[in-house]
Amino acid sequence: MTRFRVAASRRLDGATPRSTLLRLLLALSLLAMLGAPPARAQQPAPGSEASGEARRVFEHARERLVQVRTLALPSRAQASTGSGFVVAEDGLVVTNYHVVSQAAAERGPYALEWVGVDASSGPLEIVAIDVRHDLALLRRKSGAPLPYLALAPETRELQRGERVFSLGKPLDLGFVVSEGLYNGVVERDLYGHLLFSGALNAGMSGGPALDADGRVIGINVARRLDGQLVSFLIPVRYLHELLAAPAQNLAELPQRLAEINRQLRLHQAAMVERVLAAPWPTQIQGPYRVPVLPDGLARCWGGNDADNENGLSTTSTQCNLSAGRFVSGNLILGTVRLDHRHVESTRLTDWAFWTAMRGQFANRVFGLRKDRQRTPPRCEEADVETAIGAQRVVFCLGGYHRFEGLFQMTLLTMTLTHPKASLSSHLYADGITEANARRLAQTFLESMRWNRAP
Repeated sequence: MTRFRVAASRRLDGATPRSTLLRLLLALSLLAMLGAPPARAQQPAPGSEASGEARRVFEHARERLVQVRTLALPSRAQASTGSGFVVAEDGLVVTNYHVVSQAAAERGPYALEWVGVDASSGPLEIVAIDVRHDLALLRRKSGAPLPYLALAPETRELQRGERVFSLGKPLDLGFVVSEGLYNGVVERDLYGHLLFSGALNAGMSGGPALDADGRVIGINVARRLDGQLVSFLIPVRYLHELLAAPAQNLAELPQRLAEINRQLRLHQAAMVERVLAAPWPTQIQGPYRVPVLPDGLARCWGGNDADNENGLSTTSTQCNLSAGRFVSGNLILGTVRLDHRHVESTRLTDWAFWTAMRGQFANRVFGLRKDRQRTPPRCEEADVETAIGAQRVVFCLGGYHRFEGLFQMTLLTMTLTHPKASLSSHLYADGITEANARRLAQTFLESMRWNRAP
């Protein structure tokens, strides 16, 4: 339940009015003052020009905005909401794919509905989807024609610090305009999302981001929950591409799932080619040089830990390529991550040390289980001779029930060459083909090197 804090009323100067009538007259006079027009034109307050510009942009766009609702059938209860905007005379509406993902990818049944600023409403149908760039085109099936927003050309170059106006209906509270700044393209991002220093809230997904001329330069898509005013926009060029793409046949669920599968395959192919475009960089981990993901694509973090009781010291590295594409529910495909842990012992016996290491390794293997989205993993396990000596290698693939030919891949390795030191590594990717999974695994293993003589 949402809780609101209301300021308690206080009497001014502690004075007590002489009668109820005086209190009533005072209240009426205050109301008249608050509602009265100004006696003369006032000069705008310093800094109010920006607010005036935001007001002008909102008034231009307001009739072109809609809320997009997903309704659970047969009750027609509201399952989720997002925002959208009209982009063509025939009633074509743009929103995010994730806003309509339940209707697009779930067995449902669900229906889609648009609601205008004036509370007019009507049904929607899905015309096209772009899972890679999180876009969807919908068509209004009823209602009076609405004006539409103009798109900025693909060649439009935004300047860092340029004012941007994001519109939508956050938290189902009402349509708003959020003013912020363009701050360049997001680093380590496959698709070049725009960094928007402004407020985006749940429910604004799919709404337009406009320049000062009222043209669409991006589409609201996400925000960082661990940051302040760190939000992301989809570049308008991807909307231009979707509008120009061949028509999609999305009338039935199997056709929509087939189209989603096709687009996920395109995404994983592009992602793997970017990851393998150049030799992987390496970092020092104990006596080894271990592969990490390219800095231009992924973020890597390191750490050191000491267990003085058992005489264990650990160095670790983790890398994550956040290229996941939202499909539906909790299913996000298209991520690559890896980690390395080098552990050395100065106190444990050889037997105790390797019992602990093999137990940790086995726990990671046994932790691979099926779930409602995936099949049980199929694993291959062997001792393999590599450039850094013998390693225990486990390679696992788990399929997806609804997306044939795409897999979740896990590669686990552990060195077997030193009596009181061990390197264990993990490479994980989801939503990729078997061929690409094996390419990544082979590159990972072949990139390991000695940093100093064994």
